[in-house]
Amino acid sequence: MTPRKLTALHLSLQLAALVLTLTTSIGWVGQSFHGFRLDPALFVSIINSAHWEGPKAGIQPEDQIQALDGVRMDSYEQFEAAIRSRAPGDSMNLEILRGDATQSLSLRVQAFTWGDWRDTTIPVLFLWLVLVAMATVTHLKAPPGAVASMPLLVFQGALALYVLAGVEFDLGGHLGPLGWLAFQAVSWSALMLALAFPTPVLRWAGFPVVLRNCVGFGSIALGLLTIIALEQATRVPSDHRLYTWVVWQGSAILAFLATVSLLASLALRAWRTRNLLHRRQAQITLVGALVAF
Repeated sequence: MTPRKLTALHLSLQLAALVLTLTTSIGWVGQSFHGFRLDPALFVSIINSAHWEGPKAGIQPEDQIQALDGVRMDSYEQFEAAIRSRAPGDSMNLEILRGDATQSLSLRVQAFTWGDWRDTTIPVLFLWLVLVAMATVTHLKAPPGAVASMPLLVFQGALALYVLAGVEFDLGGHLGPLGWLAFQAVSWSALMLALAFPTPVLRWAGFPVVLRNCVGFGSIALGLLTIIALEQATRVPSDHRLYTWVVWQGSAILAFLATVSLLASLALRAWRTRNLLHRRQAQITLVGALVAF
């Protein structure tokens, strides 16, 4: 497939993801809102705004919702339905698990406004646009036969998808494991990039095929485990051990290894590569990667 066709396919997938993300995220506007961002296993994810009712009541990241007004919450869908059945301004009492201790918090239901959507979405859409533009330009401008062209396209494209999916993941997770799979794709492609940019690390002719097979099987295995773990934790939040090991810890370890490998590879190439052009490429990319991370 030519670079132009690959770029066209990449842009088509990104636009489809954009439309899907916007559709699901806009669906929150005007709805009753619990006042914080929550992942599908009922863990508090991040808090975007100090004026939301959650931070006002003292809720913290990594708290897990146990019960609402004395009713045990056995799934994300149950919790969301309970919130939607209330009107903005209604009081509610949350029972949360913080570490090993159970606590109670009182807060009010609020409405998710266009202002909330704007503040949580527009900066992300701008970053997504920048990443997609970078992926398009770098792939089209890559010289023929550039080994790193494909890993770089996948890396930037996966990063753009992860940025998009993060908008909706913490507001319901209706797109399922897309956010986590995109995050893992960023890590896998970073590993590939570490071994290919600006020139291949190993010259053995069969190495790219072996590497692709290893990364392919590894990503499929971890992806399937992620789908299973996320589905299980969404249905039964109390049973989140597999979710924690695979989705949080497994993905974090993979991302750490990928980041260290990429930075170490760039640093090695920046000082030891004999080709001056390749050395400059590695040096510039290393500086940019350090700033970005």
